[in-house]
Amino acid sequence: MYKILVPKALKPVAREFLTKKGYELVSPEATDEAYLAKAIADVDAVIARTEKYTKTVVDAGKNLKIIARDRKSTRLNSSHHVVS
Repeated sequence: MYKILVPKALKPVAREFLTKKGYELVSPEATDEAYLAKAIADVDAVIARTEKYTKTVVDAGKNLKIIARDRKSTRLNSSHHVVS
């Protein structure tokens, strides 16, 4: 099962869609850099929407494969370099 970090509230219909597809949604309790670095450590994806993430936070994502922003997704390679 894939874990998705969702720092901003999603509409209930979007949350339901993702959970029905088998994704585990993780909602952090805080948005400061230290807390997000811990929260991102074991997720596979982030639905960032309009949130910005520091290099420190992104580098903490050991399993991170994609960051989805509003109308744009960024795929990452194993070194967290953008591939598309």
